[in-house]
Amino acid sequence: GCAFTPIGDVSSGSASWFTGSYVGGFHEIVGLTVETDAEVAGMFGYVGGGAVIWQVVLVDVSVTTSGAVAGGLIGVVAESDVSQVIYVLTSSVSGTVQAGRYAGGLLGYTEHSSTLVVWSTSDATVVAGELTGGLVGVTFGAIAHSSANGRAGVTRVEDAGVGGLVGYTQGPVVSSYATTELVGPEAGDVPLGALAAIVGEGGTVQASFALARDGVPDLFGDVYGEDDPADDVSRMLSADAFTFATFADAGWRIVDGWMPFDSSDGIDGDGNTLWGICDGVNDGLPFLLWQVPESERSTLPAGC
Repeated sequence: GCAFTPIGDVSSGSASWFTGSYVGGFHEIVGLTVETDAEVAGMFGYVGGGAVIWQVVLVDVSVTTSGAVAGGLIGVVAESDVSQVIYVLTSSVSGTVQAGRYAGGLLGYTEHSSTLVVWSTSDATVVAGELTGGLVGVTFGAIAHSSANGRAGVTRVEDAGVGGLVGYTQGPVVSSYATTELVGPEAGDVPLGALAAIVGEGGTVQASFALARDGVPDLFGDVYGEDDPADDVSRMLSADAFTFATFADAGWRIVDGWMPFDSSDGIDGDGNTLWGICDGVNDGLPFLLWQVPESERSTLPAGC
């Protein structure tokens, strides 16, 4: 891979945080390599308020630090004015991500409640010491219309957790899913959640699902609030235990087959059909329509 110095560094103060706009144009960045002992690692190290990062496609990355945090695309979203929304849009990561404490395939850590991760996905293998998420390690912000489909694990037992989509969330997860393979230590009671390892006070899950796997009994490994964070339509799925009617009857915005995704309503997508389902796509599980654009319609199985 190509050795890379992360964009955004705090060694010279907050002025070095990335706070601008970066548009990747869906051009593939292949083999990006970050190997460091710095506290934070990623294509972007530290990102500050007002940043917009979108249409970034990272293929076969290797992001590794013996320090605290790593994300394939972003290590840390730094604390800043919560009125300054930080957008991470239509981006994807594959490869490996590893850190000493917190790691996510796309984003490692953010306490910024105005961070929005939307229309993004990770197929990466992610490993950390404490909290690992297939897409996001730790977030107080929102995850919407996104997915994780790789592998996630932790190396320690105490204060640890592994989530298919997110390690720890204290914000909303909306219309997202995970099929991630989870790996915990051989000993110890480590929270394993097919969708989230730990849901903090105020965290919610809406119209989302995770694939059931052996040894992972529920969407969440642990919940810190008194109320169930999931709405009535979020669920664990066995590979053969559902049909289109399962979701349509539950009120999901889903089509039996495929249709072009309409993003005209913006990030919230209120009123738009978000999901499709058909044999031969996403192993027969529901898929997010934005993940199969009209330009790829011909690659779908006949009848979809």
